[in-house]
Amino acid sequence: MECFQAEMWNGFQPSENFLEILEVTCQQRNVASPAQATVGNVHRVRSQLQHFTQTWDALPVGQTLEVHATWLEETPQFLHR
Repeated sequence: MECFQAEMWNGFQPSENFLEILEVTCQQRNVASPAQATVGNVHRVRSQLQHFTQTWDALPVGQTLEVHATWLEETPQFLHR
């Protein structure tokens, strides 16, 4: 996640060598790189994160956002602002 966070903090500017950065980061954390880390899946996650961020930012304080992130799990998540 921290690799995606770094891109988000940089205005959603994609890293050209994201998969290599992910690999190095996982090695430094002594965890395996996700097997589903492909160019297509990275693009899909980036798009979902950008959409989610825009939707969250537009949400008035006190409102609830229901997230159906089927690419993560089947159960909807509820986030409160």
